[in-house]
Amino acid sequence: MPVALARDLGRVLAANRRYDYTAEAGLVAYVTAEGWPVYLGHDGDAAAKVAIMRALVDELVRRNVSVAYIDLRNEVRPTYKPG
Repeated sequence: MPVALARDLGRVLAANRRYDYTAEAGLVAYVTAEGWPVYLGHDGDAAAKVAIMRALVDELVRRNVSVAYIDLRNEVRPTYKPG
């Protein structure tokens, strides 16, 4: 379990709704109003991941994109799967 990442996310993302954990995806947060899962991985910069997530969610909502999940396990190469 990525305890340090979860702790840091708790500081940066106070209004989180729910976290899950899987060995493959690492920490998974459900933080968007749309309920999209956001794969956060096992480590990394929580503040950077949250900033990227917010910008990506804003853009996807603006473009009315249907999303299965957002993948921020590698914050240098964020991606999403259309849903």
